[in-house]
Amino acid sequence: MAMSSHSDGNTHPQLTQAQPGPSIAGQNETAKVQPSPFQGWETYPLMLANYNTLSQNGRALSDDLSRDSERLFREPADASFEILDVLETPDANSPLIQRKANSATFEDIIMDDRRFHFRCLEKHQLQTPNVFAWRLTLASSITPGNSWAKLPITEEMLRKLLTFYKVSPDFLRVVQFFGRQTRERISSSAAFRYLFKAKERDPTAYVSEICIRMVHVEKHGRFDPDTPNDDPWSVRQIGCYQRFDYEDSSSVCIHIRPPKDVKSRLLGALGKGRFSKGSEHLSPMSLHLAFVTTAMQNWQAYVEYLESELIKYRECVLLTDEDWKASREDGDIRAGYSDFRKLQRYFRDKLLNTLSIFDLNMDVIQGLQMHKEKLRALGLLGEAACNDASDILEHNTSKLRELRRDTGIMLERAGSAAQLIQALFEIRNDTLIRTYTLATSKLVDMATDNSTATASLVSMARGSHQAGQLMVEFAERTKRDSRTMRVATMLATLYLPGTFVATIFGMGFFHSDIHTEHGQKVSTFSVATQLWIFGVAVAIFTVVTVGSFWLWEQRLRRKDETKVEAVRRDTMEMV
Repeated sequence: MAMSSHSDGNTHPQLTQAQPGPSIAGQNETAKVQPSPFQGWETYPLMLANYNTLSQNGRALSDDLSRDSERLFREPADASFEILDVLETPDANSPLIQRKANSATFEDIIMDDRRFHFRCLEKHQLQTPNVFAWRLTLASSITPGNSWAKLPITEEMLRKLLTFYKVSPDFLRVVQFFGRQTRERISSSAAFRYLFKAKERDPTAYVSEICIRMVHVEKHGRFDPDTPNDDPWSVRQIGCYQRFDYEDSSSVCIHIRPPKDVKSRLLGALGKGRFSKGSEHLSPMSLHLAFVTTAMQNWQAYVEYLESELIKYRECVLLTDEDWKASREDGDIRAGYSDFRKLQRYFRDKLLNTLSIFDLNMDVIQGLQMHKEKLRALGLLGEAACNDASDILEHNTSKLRELRRDTGIMLERAGSAAQLIQALFEIRNDTLIRTYTLATSKLVDMATDNSTATASLVSMARGSHQAGQLMVEFAERTKRDSRTMRVATMLATLYLPGTFVATIFGMGFFHSDIHTEHGQKVSTFSVATQLWIFGVAVAIFTVVTVGSFWLWEQRLRRKDETKVEAVRRDTMEMV
């Protein structure tokens, strides 16, 4: 029977009549007309035949998926995922069939008759366009906290895919953790779900379903010259579902964001064979072990990176005796608030997130150990495969415990460093308070001295005021004396000419005599006829004297007015 090629350009190996491709376990191989395997996809998971209403709230899961559709899924034009088919009797030249399905072709592709179907959904990688060109992932190339994007698949495609393979609704819990930003913390819930049951028609035939969510770290390879010390690691999630039929060793797998390492190893292994309960290297546990080893391989390097970062953060609090003395004296410390914020807000949260991731991965490993023991007890896992699984799981369990212990110690050291920074802040605050107190004391002393000086100035001002009052009184008295002296001077000046003239001419102008006439004393007084000369001379000299004094007084007054006017003019020019 020849395989027809689809419109997407995929090619497929040819099967002969002796090499029919059997269907997935539980599917009818006859050519009868059957109901569509996608029937009821709108109500997934309520339409599943084995859906248990009491143990599962499928309606709530379906409603949550519809509500988060915009966050989780892309538009039909951007939807695409890759399908890897391994035939029961593969072509020797092409043991694997890799095809890309989009919203228009994926129904026809997944309905092809195959014994093993591997679903690998991956985001487009421009660097390797020929290998896994699309993935169902939430990765971006910014930071671990923002490295999540929408799944390149529509809600309808996912519901039809899960309906076609009758996937347990528990896988929806894994899907819900993608497509969201996880800046603060990656939740450790919904890490592992294990379902194991016998078929109704054959109680000795079993089918297992496993849902896994793990977290691993990879170097993102970005370098920003503006932030050379940026975290080189990105934290990424892995989602995985596997149903294995132990009756005919058929398997269905759906992976969300499979790591490159797992894909390359899986392609190499499946090129040589297929999963089988009797196989040592491709047992039902092999795929899960590949995810565990890949998810754990970089955590040691990541923890060592965190250790080196902690050493850098602690350098600001490692003080010598001289540094300690200087910090006590002047409050000069190297630690700042940014260092405290990095330790408490950034680095400590990163450590807590790492511990949460370790708990998540530990839950997965412990769940796989229980699954392995169940398979061993039922004889569904070969002895060699069981021993190999035990060694791998125990080794990674021990490794995870060591990493968790080292991370816990770093968390304590980061806390002690933050406490030391707080103590340094308190020392600086105490130093500043002490300095402020001393400065305040000096200011008080200065204020006291200033108050004393002010009091002295006030006292001096009072004395000056009293002296001023005395000077005013003295000036007033001097003014009165000056007026009196001026009047006296004027009077003396007025009498001075007459006195001067009288001195010159003597008393010859007036004559007084007493003589006896008729026996009686007779007094006579005579005035010289030249008396007018005396009067004229006195008047002239008086006018000359007073006029000279008046002219001299006016001259002095004009000089004073000239000086005052000059001073006023100079003052106006200065203003």
